[in-house]
Amino acid sequence: MSPIKQPTKLPKTAIEILKVLYVDENNPNSIEIADIFKRRGIEIDSRTVRYHLKQLKNIKLVKNIGRKGWSLTEEGNRYIRKLMVYERLGNPTPTFNNLVFGCSFNLERFEGDVPSNVVFIPKERFEEALSILESVSKLKIFPSHLLAISDEGEKLGGLTVPNNYIGIGCISSAIYDVVFLKNGIYIEPLATGIYEIIGGQPVCFVELITHAGSTISPGELLIKSGHTSVSSIVETGSGYVTAAIRRFPSIFYEVAEKITKKMLHAGIEGVIEYIDQVPDYERIDLSDVSKSRIVVYGGGNYFAPLVEKNLVKEIHINATLIDVSEMKTPLSLK
Repeated sequence: MSPIKQPTKLPKTAIEILKVLYVDENNPNSIEIADIFKRRGIEIDSRTVRYHLKQLKNIKLVKNIGRKGWSLTEEGNRYIRKLMVYERLGNPTPTFNNLVFGCSFNLERFEGDVPSNVVFIPKERFEEALSILESVSKLKIFPSHLLAISDEGEKLGGLTVPNNYIGIGCISSAIYDVVFLKNGIYIEPLATGIYEIIGGQPVCFVELITHAGSTISPGELLIKSGHTSVSSIVETGSGYVTAAIRRFPSIFYEVAEKITKKMLHAGIEGVIEYIDQVPDYERIDLSDVSKSRIVVYGGGNYFAPLVEKNLVKEIHINATLIDVSEMKTPLSLK
């Protein structure tokens, strides 16, 4: 589908409506949109909202969902993302926030939805992909070796698998954000980079991208641009993976350590190191003075070899929530 010609200028109210629909994935109606404006101190009645929605629909930036709700079209999403590029810089995406704050995962019972990365494999290459994932699953360079699989036309979490493809989901490193938050600790995604592995042991970061300096997933960017070599780690024990730095107030260090030990006991792995007090030479900004860190492997490492071997081009990082009860080991999926 070729992109439509985008309008060069929209009324301010129309732009604000697009921003509301970009952030709110619950498909609000005109009355709910007007209420959102009111809570922000902006007096716009629902009739005015309906007028602008009609105009936006005419230029294919929004669409009806059900009888009353509204959402962005693909063109509308692309348009507002361009318009908000500087506002999005350094801020978690609405999808990421919805995954973390709306996640139902319970660590103690190991049940509920988990934030997941997704790939779509051409059907004719599925067996090859599954064999690769089976080899990779023996490594401990991602949160979990569990996978969920759905056939074409079926749902994988909140996504529908395209025709002639098989969808595969794995647990994202955002699982740490979820579990920490449910234990009263907000951990801040600070940076993602390339971590060197030698002889099966993690050594150090060799590249870093701060989340404050990116509008897309740094892990996805690093994998797509060919910076990982997980296939080499499978074969030789050495190579490069993605890893993420998350930070939190130092007063919670002991609590955070206990939480990650509980996660390990439950089968959620992937912690490289804890840092109680960040050394001067590792500080990224002034806030690091009073912060602790946890460094974890990226969940996208599981699927990185599929990109490295050209089975897929895209890894959809933090794409959806998947019920952990639907996940199994690669061997169980054969």
